Amino acid sequence: MSFGVGASISQVCKYCRHVVVRTDRDFRNMGRVADLALTPSPVAVGDMGSVEGSAMTVLGRVQLDHGEGPWDEWYIAFNNGQWGWLASAQGNWYLTAEVPNPAPLPFWDQLGVEQDIPLAPGMTFRVVEVKRGTIVSGEGELPFAVNQGQERYYVDLVGPNGGFATIDYGDRSGPPQLFVGKQLPESALQIKPMGERPVTEINTEALTCPNCGGTVPALAPNKSERLGCPYCGAVSEIAAKRVIEMQDAARMRPDIPLGTRGNVQGQDYVVCGYVERSATIEGEHFTWQEYLLYGQGLGFRWLVKDEAAWMWITPLNAAEIDLSALPQRATWQGQVFSLRNRNQASVSFVLGEFYWKVRKGETVDAMDFIGPNGAVLSRERAGDEVAWSFGTPVPWPQIAQAFNLPVDGAGAQLSNPSAGATTSEGDTSTVVIIIIILVVLVLLFIACDSCGGCGGGGSGGGIWVSGGGSRGGK
Repeated sequence: MSFGVGASISQVCKYCRHVVVRTDRDFRNMGRVADLALTPSPVAVGDMGSVEGSAMTVLGRVQLDHGEGPWDEWYIAFNNGQWGWLASAQGNWYLTAEVPNPAPLPFWDQLGVEQDIPLAPGMTFRVVEVKRGTIVSGEGELPFAVNQGQERYYVDLVGPNGGFATIDYGDRSGPPQLFVGKQLPESALQIKPMGERPVTEINTEALTCPNCGGTVPALAPNKSERLGCPYCGAVSEIAAKRVIEMQDAARMRPDIPLGTRGNVQGQDYVVCGYVERSATIEGEHFTWQEYLLYGQGLGFRWLVKDEAAWMWITPLNAAEIDLSALPQRATWQGQVFSLRNRNQASVSFVLGEFYWKVRKGETVDAMDFIGPNGAVLSRERAGDEVAWSFGTPVPWPQIAQAFNLPVDGAGAQLSNPSAGATTSEGDTSTVVIIIIILVVLVLLFIACDSCGGCGGGGSGGGIWVSGGGSRGGK
């Protein structure tokens, strides 16, 4: 039995699934681990390639779960003998390496999202996730012994210039390990497929709905976790081919059909997902639509249509936002954004492919901050995880041109309740008030006419009804 790097201490046999651990004297069989769950990934154990030009080999994989389905982390070795971890999320790659002998780190239960932690002199990172998962399985060689069912406590942090870090507390019985690295675009990873892949992962051209059997083109192959079937509405796990839930029909048809391809800001994208969301703000119910776009080598972006405008959404590095004036203000790149609304945003319908385990009824705490020229800074928090995004208004004609759609099509219709938005209590109240005012004016006119007229002047006023939506980052 051989190992790729000195840090490796265990191997999972690909035939019998037993874990073998090497010690100073011999090898020990630690028992069998479960079979790996199918998960979407372009990487397999045995693959070779490069990360930002540095040659590497994929040695192993550990699979974890925190209740919403498994995810993978890949153990890699570089040609210079160094090793690290590679993970994928939201169309980006996260590469980290262990920091030996780090400064004392906070306890896991002392940390919360958006807390700033000095990990080294001059190196401050911001907490974006505090969670725990369970080790499900593994394969290949690994720097620890796979102990199926063992809990793993961890904290993810982001830093300036794409910095990324993880504090791994293991089962909290020993000192934590610190891994520091960076977030990388999809294009930074070059993979040469060398490892074995399950037969089910070969077909990247189409997806099959496990409920109705309908065939759906794969728009973001090996990147998506769940599928909202356009035929029967079932939401399913793509890799496991398992139905998660059924859902009612959408309230409206997407203005930009799934599969539509276009060029935005000089980059090619395909529309792969559609979400209807809603929130109640100051007693008024609002709905809006979100379109998920995937760009090869670029990752995911969003187009959002609320009642007033279309917005182009890009994810932000949470560490680069000044939070000192929360909740009233947030500052990014020297620009001040003031709180516009705060609400709970809920998913009511999904269609197409999604990079996270989306489901109907999924709710997040959302905050929108309005800035110069209608730009919006958005924050979404779901439990012990937080994300920020930046949105800029985009005229519909510009979107229509980018995706070769009619300029006078459905996307041009804004603030139109008949297009599917729910009439709010505020709108109804406004209509009643206007009717009352008109009745009073008519009565006054009749009264004045009967008394021979009134002198003096009058002024009229308008009633401004504002509607809006809210969306945080993904």
